[in-house]
Amino acid sequence: ELKKQRELAAAAKEEEKKKREEQKAAAAARVQAKLDAKKGQGKGKGKAK
Repeated sequence: ELKKQRELAAAAKEEEKKKREEQKAAAAARVQAKLDAKKGQGKGKGKAK
């Protein structure tokens, strides 16, 4: 019974880790997109926000 609980806890931790990694990646992608938009403003890109 204890073993089962530990395994469940470990699985939950793994899920949390994955979610956090995904969020980090998404945030980084968003920041990158913003930077790209700033760079391309002269060409009419990035004006539609």
